[in-house]
Amino acid sequence: MTSLHKFEYPNKEHVHQVAKSLDFSIHADDEDEYLELMRHTLSCYEAINSFEHDKPEIKYPRSEITYPEDNKYNAWFVKSEIVGNNDPNTKLFGKTIAIKDNISVAQLPLINGTDFLQDNYTPGMLTIVHK
Repeated sequence: MTSLHKFEYPNKEHVHQVAKSLDFSIHADDEDEYLELMRHTLSCYEAINSFEHDKPEIKYPRSEITYPEDNKYNAWFVKSEIVGNNDPNTKLFGKTIAIKDNISVAQLPLINGTDFLQDNYTPGMLTIVHK
């Protein structure tokens, strides 16, 4: 059965930290509305994550994950290499492809284009903690 990482639901302090990091502020009257929107979205992830499932076998090993420093346009989150089938007759043989960070790839972090999930979610390994 899948082993899961944990992260906590956001609180008002998290909302303010995110707003500050994006150079805007949130009026006190709007805090609860923002939190409710986030909690609703996260409850959907939690519901999906609650299903019992076994992780599929990983056919092709991943290389070490690197966090590129030459990413000035924030175009990717991590780099890794997955060398698959060695048959030169396959369509992707010898090709380099990119996979968007909102597509699940086993053992690679998935952040959906946001720092919110950074360091918290690797497909098949998430549990949400209520506080």
